[in-house]
Amino acid sequence: MKSDMIKKDVIKYVSVPDLGEPTRMSLTATTLQDAHEQEEFCEKLPAQEDFKKYRVERVERTAKEKKRLDETMAVCKPANFESFATTALLFKPFEFAESLTKENDFPMPACVPLCLALRNEVLDVVENPTFDEIVGSGAAAESKRVLEPRWTFDGQKMSGFQGKVGLIDTWQLYCTVCDPYSRYLNLNSMT
Repeated sequence: MKSDMIKKDVIKYVSVPDLGEPTRMSLTATTLQDAHEQEEFCEKLPAQEDFKKYRVERVERTAKEKKRLDETMAVCKPANFESFATTALLFKPFEFAESLTKENDFPMPACVPLCLALRNEVLDVVENPTFDEIVGSGAAAESKRVLEPRWTFDGQKMSGFQGKVGLIDTWQLYCTVCDPYSRYLNLNSMT
């Protein structure tokens, strides 16, 4: 149906969303952006004759199939698409930082300033007054609560979080302190 809608110029072309690995967060921003791009399709789909026919035919489907389609269509509301876009802003800095650090030539002393910049970017997103309005009441406080233990700029393991690690370890701190260029950094802002 989507291909036909694109061919008939009912909607502009958008790629199929990349859902990434369900167990990894590294591409969450891309997944949310891809989902946000489907807004026009989801908005115009119910008016299409093929879709109306499909919905009538689904009476013949199993209860499980009906429930799955209804749940999918329930997500396709304008407020959800705005939430996708805003939440993508939260995850985009993580995706960017991960893309830098996975390179073999990423300098170890750059980890501390990168994590500091990452924290600042994330806090800028969640401290925006519209974040709670769009994502939901209390989302900013919950996001901060979940992420706060990760900003370990002392190299110590996170206490009270079994199996979770902070973003900075002791070796990265040593490398930053020993790097002659680190004297140009304002490391007092890490607290």
